[in-house]
Amino acid sequence: MSFDGNVVATVVSGAQPVDRAVLNIPFHLSTSPTYPERVRTYASGPEGAADTLLGTEGKAAVAAHFAQGLHAPTVKIGRIADTPAAQVVTTTVGGVPLEGEVYTVTVNGIVSAYVALSAPTISSVYAGLDSLVNSNLAIEPITLSGVDPDAIMTADNLGEPFSYSVSVTKAPGQPVATGTLEAVLTTPNAGVGSDLDACLAEDGGWYGLTIEINPTPADNLTNMEAASAWTQINKKIFLGQSLDATVLTAGAANDLEVLAAKNNSRTCYVWHQDNDDLLAVGAMSYKFQADPDVKSTNWAYVPVSSVSLKDPRLTSTEWGNIESQLGNRFDTFGGNGKFGMGITTTNKHIDTIITEDWLEARLRETYTQLLSDVAARNEKIGLNDKALQVFPNNGQKILDQGVDAGHLNEGTTEISIQKRADMSDADVLDRLVQVTASGIASGSAEKVSVTMTLSLV
Repeated sequence: MSFDGNVVATVVSGAQPVDRAVLNIPFHLSTSPTYPERVRTYASGPEGAADTLLGTEGKAAVAAHFAQGLHAPTVKIGRIADTPAAQVVTTTVGGVPLEGEVYTVTVNGIVSAYVALSAPTISSVYAGLDSLVNSNLAIEPITLSGVDPDAIMTADNLGEPFSYSVSVTKAPGQPVATGTLEAVLTTPNAGVGSDLDACLAEDGGWYGLTIEINPTPADNLTNMEAASAWTQINKKIFLGQSLDATVLTAGAANDLEVLAAKNNSRTCYVWHQDNDDLLAVGAMSYKFQADPDVKSTNWAYVPVSSVSLKDPRLTSTEWGNIESQLGNRFDTFGGNGKFGMGITTTNKHIDTIITEDWLEARLRETYTQLLSDVAARNEKIGLNDKALQVFPNNGQKILDQGVDAGHLNEGTTEISIQKRADMSDADVLDRLVQVTASGIASGSAEKVSVTMTLSLV
């Protein structure tokens, strides 16, 4: 009998790789495609030119993407299909209101809570809640109307949705609430937001958004507002473009001012003299050549091909107004036209947002993969200090990669896990471990001031 049986080899594979967030593929939303699906992906300019169902504007966007000296490997074009419609929600007070019950309406995160007074009726609750909601939503793009007991909330802008919820909290000492508050979506939102929802459901493998420039200024602004709201919720980046002349004078209610008022940190705006120049498409395509797994890049002085400087050139007052309102522009740098400076309407640099998103995604994916692999091997990670060290060990690999790629400054990263003895009873019961990580973003040098002392002897 041989000794071969003394050696036994067992191969245990890990779990399937988890999905990884895509952080360098651009997406352009257009009215021109007529293909049946909502999204198509193009890997070359000729591929877009040959697609007879892509349409003129879509072909122009593909051409602008691949015209860049550097560009992302692919570009996705989404099809606009929905007819714009304003969202309408009807809320109704009913039941038998009791004193002390709390009637709450939450719209776009703004909470309006009305406490029923002595001897309440449906009419008194309606009136009190209606007054409170009207006051709280004064600055929101929503109009309130209706007649007791129905309050109607209608979005001011076609295609710009709003979130909502309602509830009734029972009065103190009462077993249940006897008053009721219902909300019914009378008319669903339709427009850029719903188009993007449909496109995302079909193909979510993209990160940066540009949209077709509508020739009607008011409609273009509405589309940009909807895109801004959507990207904030869905953690994408939006770069809008227009030639609204009042931006140059910092006039009231100009496109940039309206977008900035939304306070959406993932929205960028660029002013340009010619809507036929797909400046936003070109700038995003160029910068997305940088794979954030490999390198970080700023968004200043982008050499966008196929876009030319137009006359008359911007005056210092005009470009100063763009900058002061936190917008971007196409202007000369070293005698050549460049896109700059890569800031959002909340004065945040785009590369900082990408770094934040990259860290959040890769850390989440790393720990998802770790727990999935352990489960696939039919093992577990014990709640003891030695076993738990696997969490900071794996997380440190991501922080090191962030340093190598230029997201984080070398020597500034730290990661640790809470000791078993310091875990709360609740966390132990929930089997929740607390990992803490930190680091300093590398930022970017984009401006220079030189002081020289010249000696004669």
